[in-house]
Amino acid sequence: MAALLMLAAGCGTAQEAPSGAKGGLEQVTIAAPPAAGSLSVIVGIKKGIFKRNGLNVKWVSSGNLSVLAPSLGRQFDLVTSSPVELILARSRGLDLVAVQGSRREVADDPLVSVVAAPDSGITSMKNLEGRTVGSPDVASTLALALKGALKNAGAKPDDVDLKQVNFPDGPNQLKAGQVDAVVTTEPFATLMESAGGVKVGSVIMDAFPHQSSVALVTWAATKGWADDHPETLKKLAKANSEINDWIKGHEGEVRQLMVSELHLPESVAAGVPIPVVDPSLGVKDFEPWLELVGALDALHGRSVPSAKELLGVPQ
Repeated sequence: MAALLMLAAGCGTAQEAPSGAKGGLEQVTIAAPPAAGSLSVIVGIKKGIFKRNGLNVKWVSSGNLSVLAPSLGRQFDLVTSSPVELILARSRGLDLVAVQGSRREVADDPLVSVVAAPDSGITSMKNLEGRTVGSPDVASTLALALKGALKNAGAKPDDVDLKQVNFPDGPNQLKAGQVDAVVTTEPFATLMESAGGVKVGSVIMDAFPHQSSVALVTWAATKGWADDHPETLKKLAKANSEINDWIKGHEGEVRQLMVSELHLPESVAAGVPIPVVDPSLGVKDFEPWLELVGALDALHGRSVPSAKELLGVPQ
């Protein structure tokens, strides 16, 4: 999503060659953000899980899919994306597909939220009417989910002024009064709450109140790369299943990685929800998003792709 913009400190560079052999391992270059949702990549590299599965994974800085799409298959192989970004890309004729799930937003412990300024008087989604809200994207995943959440809360989405504010800039923009609230994720939500910010909604789950979990982050590739690398995708799926198991059993070490790799204060890392990593991905994961995109006319008359067109893995 457009929110995935921070530079990955200590990562590989975007100029490194994508898929190839190195030391007997298959090299795969992944563009992913240094935020809580990227812990699976961090764990896989730091704990040698990718290498145990025959992969030498390099982590590069990331941006949104529309910016990165031309470089897929050349500067890197995979990019973290979202169902909405893929829907938008396919509707514009880009031959991109989701090849694996990465992170799910869960109702019991959501990561994406709206945090309002301490003195804004905003205590609910309904209160956002007539206000300026910062969001890392203003026409993609988070913006559409916010509009869905506002609609469900009885608010008028068009009465909210959306301003593009990337995750890292949210705390300063909120403090400076440039926005009344921001759409954010961890660790930034916890940082803003510790400074008096008020969490007023969970955005994704508020947009889909009848879902217990929603696919939020996927790994995307060109369809050509996906078709040419079925064995690589099997290795990645196996590695990510092992990563998820490791994360579940090593919460303390996961939080240490948040401090060492994401540079969070220990007090913040201690309270950040642990992301749910799930490499599985199917038609059903795109259906809620396709319904939301249609309800909000987000494609502006362009053809709506089918869920099957969005998937680059056999079902």
